[in-house]
Order: sequence, then structure tokens, then C-alpha cells
Amino acid sequence: LLFERWKKDYGNDEVIFIIEEERLGTWGGIRRFLSERNHADTFVVTNGDELKEMNISKLIAFHKKSRALVTLGTVQVENPSDYGVIEAGTNGKVKAFHYKPQNPPTNHIMSGIYVAEPSVLKLLPDEKVISFEEQILPTIIEHRKLYECHIPGRWNDTGTFERYEQAIYDW
Repeated sequence: LLFERWKKDYGNDEVIFIIEEERLGTWGGIRRFLSERNHADTFVVTNGDELKEMNISKLIAFHKKSRALVTLGTVQVENPSDYGVIEAGTNGKVKAFHYKPQNPPTNHIMSGIYVAEPSVLKLLPDEKVISFEEQILPTIIEHRKLYECHIPGRWNDTGTFERYEQAIYDW
């Protein structure tokens, strides 16, 4: 396996690779992994199909200060309709999340990195397949505990061949 080779090459025993035998959605696998380990600390999640050079410390500090359940790292893009669009107040509290809207109300998008508290793991019933964007975020918005923090830095989506090529060019 390529992942096992990377783990060996980088010599990091703290890296754990999990292969989903069946797709669990953008939240199902994370919840299963952390729940099985009785995870009790604030944690950071990042998507694997992006290149990022961002100040994660700023995101964590904002998360702690706001006492959020989840804090989304956000960036601004020219065409937000391909992403999760954030509407937030001046204090960062998220009012609405629009998943790939045709008419985005803002150009602030979820950058694929967020900080969360372990209590978020218990939000939904024990379903196998769970979408973070379509099931978890609306629930957190209802609880009024979802915040966004704009993180300056470099960010490129690499989820398509064209975007991957653009990221290589940009970096």
C-alpha cells in the first residue's frame, strides 16, 4: 500500500491510515474513528484534496475564544458555487451554510479545515453514512454553536484534474 510506504518513509508512528471498506460519508469515518478511541479532546480535521498554507493556531485560538462546537476555517474565492458557502455575522457566528448553491449569497467558503469539540461526535443517531456538510452543519447551526474564522494564507482545491494543475502552477 502506498499509504504504508509513506508512513514508513516519514517515520511517524502517530500517523494512522484507515481504509473504509464501504463509504461512510464526510463524517461517518471520522466519527467512527474518534468514537472507537473515546476521543475527549478538541480536534482538527482537514480535507485531503486541497493544498493549504494557513495559520492553524489562529483557527484554534478563535475556536477556543468563541466557545464554539465547531469552527470552520474559511477563505474567499471568485466562484463559490462549487463549495460550501458560509453566511456569518460580524462575530463569526454562522447563520447559514449553503452546500454548492447556484446563487451563492457570499464568496466565503469552507476551506476544508475545521476545529471541533468531541461532543459533536454524539450529535446524530448512530447512522453509518453521515455527511458533515448536509447533516452535521445544519444541526450545529440549530444549536447556534457553529462559527467561521477567515484564515489568510494560500489555498487551492485539488479535487479535479484542472484544479490540481492550477494548484501546481500556483505553488
